[in-house]
Amino acid sequence: MLTAPPLTPAAVMSHPAVLNAREEQALASASRLYALRRRINADSAATDVPTVYVVLYALTDPGVSPREHLAEPQGLALAHGYLVRARFCDIADGIRSGWAKAQRAIAEGHAHGIVASSCTAVGGSDQQYELELHWLARHRAALWLVRPEPAL
Repeated sequence: MLTAPPLTPAAVMSHPAVLNAREEQALASASRLYALRRRINADSAATDVPTVYVVLYALTDPGVSPREHLAEPQGLALAHGYLVRARFCDIADGIRSGWAKAQRAIAEGHAHGIVASSCTAVGGSDQQYELELHWLARHRAALWLVRPEPAL
């Protein structure tokens, strides 16, 4: 008769990496913002529309093709079955007219949400990002990110 060898605990247990205070604060903030965005998305989904229309948004560095930065949000929209109404892009450290157009599409009822690559494309700081989330909440619009907040 064959028997399996007994299970023995590892001699040395691995301890999780210790975070410094700044890293812990950043993780707590990212987790809070992630939870806020999830709640906003759940509220916007309560409208129960048959087709979800979205706009794609990207923030690029100068000289970089917007096509590259819009590819991931496009893939996420397609994976969820959302229909893309428009694509907007801004250059980092420039005027954010593309973001204003994305917001206008939401405010005018042409889209139910925005798909972006990350929260840094939406707001340059946690405070700015949170302001944008609250704006979306007031308009019952969603924000989908290719890379969620805690992933950054």
